[in-house]
Parts: sequence; C-alpha cells; structure tokens
Amino acid sequence: MAIPPGYATVFWPASGFALGFVYHFGYRILPGVWLGSAAINLFSSFKGLPYIEPAQVINACLIGVGATIQAALGVILLRAANLKNTKLESPASIIKFLFLGGVVSCLVAASWGVTTLVFTSTVTTENAFFSWATWYTGDVLGVIVFSPLTILVLSSAVQMKRKVQVGLPLLIIFICVIGLFQASEKWQKQQFYGEFSRESFFVFNALERTFLDYVQALQALQSFYNSSQEVSRDEFRSFTEGFLEKNPGIRRLIWVPRVRDEERLAFEQNGRAQIEETFAIKERDASGDIVKALSRKEYYPVFYAEPLSNIIIPNMGFDLASEEVRYQALERARITGKPAATEKLRFFSEKEENQYGLMLVLPIYKGHGNKDNSSRGEDAVIEGFVGATYRLQDVIEPILKKWQSRGLVLELYNVEVNKKDLLYTSATRSAVNKKMTAIFEEEFPLGLFGQEWIVRILKAPVTGLVGPGFIVGIVLASGVIFTALLGAFLLVITGRAAEIEHEVSLRTAELKQAQIRAEEAALIKSEFLANMSHEIRTPLTGIIGMAALLRRTRLDNQGVHYAETIKYSADALLQIIDDILDFSKIEAGKLRLENVPFDLHKLCKKVIELFLIRAWEKRVEMKLEYDPQCPALVIGDPGRIRQVLFNLCSNAIKFTDKGLITLCVRAELVAPRYALLKIAVKDTGIGVPEKKHKAIFEKFDQVDTSTSRKYGGTGLGLAITRELLNMMGSDIEIQSQEGVGSEFSFFLRLPLASEDIKGREAIDEKVELIFSGGKVLLAEDNMVNQEVIGTFLRNYDLEVVIASDGQEALEKIKQEKFDLVFMDCQMPVLDGYAATRKLREDKAFDHLPVIAITARAMMDDRQVCVDAGMNDYLSKPINEDELRDMLEKWLSHKLGDKKDKGMKKEIIDEMMLTKLRVSTGDRFSRILEVYLTEGDRHLQTLAEGLEKHDAKALEFAAHSFKTASGQLGAAKLQTILEKIEGQALAGALTEIPALYEEVKVMFAVVKTEIEQLLRSA
Repeated sequence: MAIPPGYATVFWPASGFALGFVYHFGYRILPGVWLGSAAINLFSSFKGLPYIEPAQVINACLIGVGATIQAALGVILLRAANLKNTKLESPASIIKFLFLGGVVSCLVAASWGVTTLVFTSTVTTENAFFSWATWYTGDVLGVIVFSPLTILVLSSAVQMKRKVQVGLPLLIIFICVIGLFQASEKWQKQQFYGEFSRESFFVFNALERTFLDYVQALQALQSFYNSSQEVSRDEFRSFTEGFLEKNPGIRRLIWVPRVRDEERLAFEQNGRAQIEETFAIKERDASGDIVKALSRKEYYPVFYAEPLSNIIIPNMGFDLASEEVRYQALERARITGKPAATEKLRFFSEKEENQYGLMLVLPIYKGHGNKDNSSRGEDAVIEGFVGATYRLQDVIEPILKKWQSRGLVLELYNVEVNKKDLLYTSATRSAVNKKMTAIFEEEFPLGLFGQEWIVRILKAPVTGLVGPGFIVGIVLASGVIFTALLGAFLLVITGRAAEIEHEVSLRTAELKQAQIRAEEAALIKSEFLANMSHEIRTPLTGIIGMAALLRRTRLDNQGVHYAETIKYSADALLQIIDDILDFSKIEAGKLRLENVPFDLHKLCKKVIELFLIRAWEKRVEMKLEYDPQCPALVIGDPGRIRQVLFNLCSNAIKFTDKGLITLCVRAELVAPRYALLKIAVKDTGIGVPEKKHKAIFEKFDQVDTSTSRKYGGTGLGLAITRELLNMMGSDIEIQSQEGVGSEFSFFLRLPLASEDIKGREAIDEKVELIFSGGKVLLAEDNMVNQEVIGTFLRNYDLEVVIASDGQEALEKIKQEKFDLVFMDCQMPVLDGYAATRKLREDKAFDHLPVIAITARAMMDDRQVCVDAGMNDYLSKPINEDELRDMLEKWLSHKLGDKKDKGMKKEIIDEMMLTKLRVSTGDRFSRILEVYLTEGDRHLQTLAEGLEKHDAKALEFAAHSFKTASGQLGAAKLQTILEKIEGQALAGALTEIPALYEEVKVMFAVVKTEIEQLLRSA
C-alpha cells in the first residue's frame, strides 16, 4: 500500500498494534516492538534480492528504534492523562486517547524514520517532506483504528459481547475500506498502465524506425559502391557527408576492403601514401594494445572512415576479422547478403563507462551491380564491406528525451548472449546501483541486423501530491478515518446484553450445518443418478443398436415382431431414464433453454407422424389442425417444445382407445416481432377426474395405482412438461371429463424469425451420406457397443479402427492417420478425458476432431468434455440420426454424393408396411383391400366435389384419403392430398383440378403395388 516513491504508506496498522500491546502489557515488551519493526522494514526493503545491503540493515534497525520510542511515548502520555486501564467507554476518554496516542506521539516515528532515510541517501531531500507526510498520516490512522480495538480485545475487564459488538463491525468496515482502496488502486493503475503502454509503444516504434533509417543509410552506401567500378576516398567522403548530417546517431561510416595476404604489402604502401606514414594492418594483442597484425590468409582492415579525426587515424587499418565479435558480423553479412550487427562493443575513442555501441556491416560482392557477377551466399566472392558504427546512447537519447520527464526508462538487452547482457540503459547510475523498482514494465522483441534484442521500458516512480499513489492514498485515508469515527461511536453506545445475539449465532451455526448436510445429500443424489445413468445407458446402447441392426437383416414376420418389441421396450426404458434425469436437472437448476430459429409447423407434423402407427394400431384417428394465421418460423427451443408435445401426445395415445386425437395450434395474436400461440392436445380417452386435475402434474403421481399398473409410466411426464413450460414463461391447463376426454393446453409467446433463415431449423429433410475414404477411430471398451457403433459407421462407407482403452487409442492415433475420433469417456487403463488431454499436448493433433461418447447425461457433462479438449458430445445410447449429424458436421470434407431421401423415397414405405403387417396379423390383407375400395370411393367423392365446387366435401374426402394413405406409408400420395385439403380449407379451388389429376396418377401406381403385394401374399 506504499505510494511512490515507495517508502511510506498512508495506513500503517503496526503502529496501532504496537501502542495497544505496550499499553496493555507494559514497557517490558518494548524490545519486541523494536524487533518486529526492524524485521518488517528489513523484509519490505529486501524485495526478493539474493543479498541484503548494509544500508538496508541500518535503515531497518534505526526505524525500529523510532517505532519503539513512539510506542513508549504514547503510553507515557496516556497514563499522564489518567487513561491507565481505561475501558474507552466515555467520549472524553476516547478523544484523549486518539489525540495523545495518535496525533501527538506519531510525530516521533515519522520524523525519526525520514531523517534516517535521508541520512543514508535512501530518500532524496526533495522527497523528504512528501515521505514524512505519508508516514505520519499512516501511523496516525493505524493508531486511531487498531489501538482501541487491540486494547478492547486484550482487556479482561471488557465482556466478550462488547468485544464482538465493537470489533466485528469495525473489521467488516475495515475490510470494505481495504477492498475499496484496492479496487480504486487497481482501477487507477489500469488507467496509468494504459497510458504507459501507449507511451512505451510510441518509444519502441520510434526506436525501431530509427534503426531502420540507419540501415537505409548504409544500404544507400552499398548501392553507391554497387553502381561504381571504384570509389575513391574523396568520393566516399563526399557521398557520406549528407547522410552523417541527416543521421546524427551514426558515429562513423567506413569502407572495409578484403585484402589477401599476398596483397598486404601493396595495400599497406597505398595506405601510407593516402593516410599516414605509419599505416599498417593492425590488431589487438593480449593486453588490448593496438599492434601490427600477424600474418594470416586474409584481412578486413578499415580503409575509409568518415568523419576522420585525429583520434581515429592511428586506428585506421585495424583488421575487423581479428576480433571474434566483429568477424561474426562480417560472416553473417557475407553469407546472407543482409545487414548484420556485432554484439555490444566499446569504440576506440569511447571513454564513458557503461556506454556501448555496435557496428553494422553490409557486403560488397565482386562485380558490384553487374548481374552476371552478383552471386550471393556462402559461395559469393566478397570484395569488402561498408559499415556504420553507432553509439547506443546517441541513437536512443534523442528518442527518449521527451519521455524521460514522465518517468520512462529504456533498457536494451541482447537475448542471444544473455538477457542480463545489458547493452544500454537510460537510468542514472545511482538508480542502477539501487536496483530501481519500476511501477510498470513492458518488453518488446526487436529483431534487426541478425540480432535478437529485447527492448525493456519501465515506468519509474514519480513523486508529487498529484501522483496516482497519493490520490489512491487519500481514498484509503478517508475510508480509515470513517472507520475510526465509526469505532469511536461503537465504543460509546455498546451495552452489555448479548444473550440474544449469542443464541442467534448458535442457531445460525445449526442452520449452516443443516444446509451443508442438505447440499451433501443433493450432491450424493445427483452423483448417484449420473452413475446409474451411465450403468444403464451403456447396455442400452447395445440393446437399441443391435435391435436396429437386426431389423435391417432378412427376418420373417415373427422375427420383425421380436425386433420391434425389443426396440419398443428399450425405448420405453430410455424414456423413463430421460424423464428422471430431466427432472433431476430441473431440480438442480442445470437445465438450459436454447433460442434458435425453427419451423413450428414442421415440428408439429413430425410429432404427429411419430404417433401415426400407434394410432393406427389402436384404430384411433390422429390429426394436426394448424391455424394458417400462425407463423411458420419462430425462435425458441425446438427440442424442449417437441418434448412437451411428445409427452402430451404420448399421454393421449396411451389413454385413448377409440375416437380422435388432435394437435391444435391457433394464433391468438401475431405482432410484428412475436406471436402469441395457443397449443392444445385434445383426445377422446378415459379423461381425468376433476379432483385429480392438480395431482397429475405432481412428480410420481398418477390418477390412481391401477392406472399405473395398466398403462405404465413414471408419473414424471406431465411434471416435466409443466416445469419446461414454466421455464418458457408459460403454464399448462387441463379441461377434462371422466369417460369423455381431455384437453391439455398452454400459451407460448415466441419471437418471429426471418423468412430467409434456413440454417438452424429444428427439422430438416435427411439425406443419405457417403464419406469417400474417411477413416475413424472408435475408442470403446464395451464389445457390444464396438459392434453396434462400428456397424453404424461402416454403413456410411467409413473405415473403422477399434481401440479398447484410452492408451491404445493414443498409440493408434500416433501410428495411423484418422479423420475423426469417437472417444468413450469411461474406459480402463486411461479414460477418455485423460486420453484427450494427453492428445492435445501434442500440437500435431490440434486439428483432429474428438467426439465424446458418454453414458453420463447430467450436471454439465458437455462442459466437462469441452474442458478436456473434446470437440463435441454424443450421449448413449447412440441415436443414428444424431450420429449421422455428427458425421456430416465434422467430416463434411469427406462427403461423397448425397441422395435426397425425400426425392428417392419409395412409392410405399416398406418399413411402415412391415410394422402394419406385424401389428395387424391376419387382418393385413383385408386392410389393404379395404384401402383400395375406400380409395376408389374417395376419388369419386373428390370428382363430385370438383364438379359441384363443394369445398367442404373436398376437404373431408382429402383428409380421410390422406390419413389412410399416410398410415400405409404412401408418402407422396399423402403429400398431394394434404395440399388439396389445405386449398379446400382456404376456399381456393382453382388449383385443385390439377392436383386431382396427380392424385389419380399416383393412386394408380400405389394401387398396382398393393395388388402385387396381395397376389404375392
């Protein structure tokens, strides 16, 4: 909580504790006060450094002396004012205590401590008053808040009730004040950090642009050489003058020719003629002196240098290849043909300590600009190098000049050598020696000249009464003063009665334990249901899957009947499990609703189609009445609406043995943005007694136990339905009369979706998919599920590889290439979660889709799978449609030709005929004969209706003919008749004659197939 420059805080609780403990225990604990104060100050100044400086130890010990004197003086003053062993009950005693112990005695530690810091040069004289003011404020606030509280808690004369009444509110308020302080500090720090980040980015960009400008200057010199056959010393001087004026950060531009050993004598003679009489190729000896170079194969001496001064002339001819740091830069430039810089070096003329420079070189190849002789790389013939030297201080200081007043410090590191290899720092030597602590810090990578650097920009503390720390300190001080005033108020008004509060605390503890036990019980129940779901769903996957596969084999009527019975029973069991789990999710608050566009009309039709066979078997007519005023596309949760309708229609089928079941959708209101719809399911079944109208919506409750035995079910369907509708902002109503029938209805307010939204409709026409060359890994330990899911996948022309545990799956993935992985979550050796986490650790498999297969169907299991790194989620038992959708989603790139089932569907659905044959037995042939006879009669009725323009007769005949055709599986004929019914209902008869002709043609085809079927029977 210290504010810049970081030596004092506006709130120091230790001063209050020290005064309180000495006041209570006496002067004998003063050594402990000194030791504690010294230790705290030494620790706070240590800041994780691997060593302790002597000045830090001296400061800590002397500050401890000041804190000890302050605590002793405070107690002396309080006892002199007759405040010994006070209970701090009266306003007068409280005011005296706070004034003498806080305002007066705290002058000691602040004055003593700041004098110590100034004496040891830890605090500058210009920061002395600011540090003293914050130190004094912090000690005073610490005393007035924590001294009374400490004395109150330690005093045996004060009852526990009063300690709690005073201490607890003060503690809560103090925590809130500290929270407010930290929040304001964090907010303001974010503001200043944002400003610092922008400033740092500007500085870094300016630095990067400057270096690039210098590279361009050197490249211009390279181009000058490449465009000239030979460059004289005067030409070099004339060309470089302009660049040196524009780029003052460039210390010197040089020309470094390549000189072979056999050319050395002639080269040195030329140098003595042009530069000085003592010119020679030079190098440094072991002691660092410039001496004549030893003989070697080739040299790279400095021959031209601008500006040329008396200091540099004696060093002309220095062989750059004689020093490793310069030679490495020459080699990189020669090989790459690009600018290369040396590591940090000190120039011959550099005297200032801790200031370094670098040299940047560019190669000049044989042939210069001649295209035929301008090869690059290791095999290129080098003629020499042009170079530039820079002193980092000259480059960086002009950029940083306007920012240094804002406390910005720039450091440049070479990370190829070591991040601690500091190339440059703009901090003063004293700041470096004291290991300056930055408020903010940013690092930027800078890759130039073949070097990897890091630019580190720091924000140094800036003092002053308008600084960010002082403003936040005022927030803290204000809050602490408020806490102190509140404490004084509580000390005055607290009484002695605490029995009621004590009783309340006991009862609160009991309630807390009861709540914990209830939560534990709920958790155990949820975990039990999840585990039971897994244990039951795993074998159900095999049962349902095998039944589906069995139905596709060649079976006689009895075999088909057995397969249908297995699937029907398994589906019923799965429905019971889903009901229990859904209700458990609702109770736990884990059920979430979707909001997506979907076609409500199609959804309702699909629900009706699901029950047509069951209705046919019971000789019950089932129809949909969809108000033409109702919108088709709405926004909501199609899955949960389908579940509501399914539950209601399932109940209607279950309790209706004759008559009619109708799903009605009526528009109560259609506004520009939403529609209010009334949806009802009516039946002519057994009905519900009026006294049971409320009970049937309770969980596990039915009309009576005999109903449960006769019709089955969990008693959860209607309870779940009501809960789902409540979540949608609706409720369900019932109108029923025993023995007559029932009507269950509800209202839905659904937003309208745009007519052009097609992508997320809940019901789509399915297509047959073929995946060309797709390869899938199925990780599943259950052998039955391996067979079932593997067969489903192979039906889509996929190659399937099986793994029986997670470890085996990982090994196969690394050995073979897969397009998709289905990963069971619970397997031996290594489960699916752990296997997927290990897989995601290898970046090579980042894009391999992994689909979770789990029998757990509760408590955010999808999120658990996503957190483990899985891409999607399938719950057991595996539904073929869901599996198909998953394949189409994740293997779209492997799709072969699609075949639209809606376009290629048979004239009569063989599956529906098979179901009809099984359910009707010997009466099957008679039903087909009746259908043909009734079909001829319906055609005649349609013809008469057209002739008389009788819309009612047309609607009735089309509806009856449509229902019978749909129950036999004549889908195309059913669709045409549905259009006639709709046109007749709307009174639009103009298109019906053409549709009638289509009916005649299609019925003739259906009739031919049925007659062939009757003959074969």
